[in-house]
Amino acid sequence: MKYADHMANLSGDCPPRSAYEANATCFRFVWNPIGPESFVPVAFMPSGVGRRPTCKAMALSMFATEMQARARIRELELTNPQVRKRLGDHLAEVRLTPEHGLQTTPDTNGHFSLYEYAGADLPNASQVVGAL
Repeated sequence: MKYADHMANLSGDCPPRSAYEANATCFRFVWNPIGPESFVPVAFMPSGVGRRPTCKAMALSMFATEMQARARIRELELTNPQVRKRLGDHLAEVRLTPEHGLQTTPDTNGHFSLYEYAGADLPNASQVVGAL
C-alpha cells in the first residue's frame, strides 16, 4: 500500500477487509492538466494537517458515474463554496485495474474509496472529461 506506514498506526483494519481489486471505470475530481497532485488523499492535503487521520482519509475518493460525481460536487459547494480550490476544478474518467489498489463497494451515492498501491500510476489511467 502506498501509505502503509500511516495505515499501520490506525486502529482496526485499514484498508477494510472487504476492499477488493477490480477493473472499474470511475470518476474523480482533478486539476487540468492531470498530475500527481490530483491523487492526494484527504489526510495528506494541507487542510488535513493536524487532524487525527482516519482510514478513509488515507484513500482516494472515486465515484461510480459521472452524474454521481457532479451531484456530489454540487452538494459540497452548498457548505463550502471554495471546494473546487481544494479538490479540483475538472472531472476525470479513471480506468482502474487490479494493479492500482483496493476498492470499497460504492455507497448509494456512488462514492467509493481507493486504497492505492505503491507504484500505481493513476494520472496515466485518467482522462479529463470536462470542467466541474
